Amino acid sequence: MITMKLCAGFPTTDCEAGLNTRLHMPACWDGVNLDSPDHKSHTAYLSMIDNGDCPSTHPIPLMKLFYEITWDISTFSSRWVGKPWPFVWSNSDPTGYGWHGDFFNGWDNTVFQNAIDHCNQTPDQLAGKVEACPYFTVLPSSTFSACRAKTTEIVEPINGPMAKLPGCNPLQYGPGDATLYSTANCPI
Repeated sequence: MITMKLCAGFPTTDCEAGLNTRLHMPACWDGVNLDSPDHKSHTAYLSMIDNGDCPSTHPIPLMKLFYEITWDISTFSSRWVGKPWPFVWSNSDPTGYGWHGDFFNGWDNTVFQNAIDHCNQTPDQLAGKVEACPYFTVLPSSTFSACRAKTTEIVEPINGPMAKLPGCNPLQYGPGDATLYSTANCPI
């Protein structure tokens, strides 16, 4: 059994079992506003990390969404030259506090609502087996793998170690807001 300390930001040691990162989305709504000036105060978090109750100010429960990724960082431990933590997020954050995610709903609302209302019944549905929900059409991976976005190649170094991330993203430790740089005003 591994005992973990609940923390935010990057740890300062290797994680033999991988660095597990979780990003929880707010799961409670105020019931009135579809947005707010800060794009977040119309929603709130549950009283506990993975479940719990909505606060009285945001009484309407939403579908609970979160991203979870386990990063195999031990494979790169030989690159830890003179640094306690050599990894950064691609937004140039070396602290780990910039872990960020967005959810954009691309579902047909009727299909999505039917799945929410009716596909939390059987053991297979509760286990997350998408094909157990009759409201979903599951396509083979070859179908979506054939869809490719058109890209433009930008010629710049992309293999590390690097002094800055591609696109002129120098590391910014904070605690203030990060500075937006472009190739025209890149300090490195």
